[in-house]
Amino acid sequence: AENKEWDTMNFDYGRTEVQSFLISSALFLLSVFHIDGLRIDAVANMLYLDYGHPDGNWQPNKYGGRENLEAIEFLRKLNTAVFREFPRCAHDC
Repeated sequence: AENKEWDTMNFDYGRTEVQSFLISSALFLLSVFHIDGLRIDAVANMLYLDYGHPDGNWQPNKYGGRENLEAIEFLRKLNTAVFREFPRCAHDC
């Protein structure tokens, strides 16, 4: 889906290959470049389906809410993967 505010595209967190790519990229950066942590930007855009959309111009989740359930699950998986491999990693959302 397009993010008109930033003129970018949003990731489809419901797709396994998207989650795999993002988690693998994070682990690669931590491993190869020995960075101290990760900063996840624009979390509100990830978590809320109505973020940045005019009233009524968004699809609710399967329960009728505005929370992006796939993005929430992705962040859980990312945290689990990162802290399993790098328990002292700083993480800022």
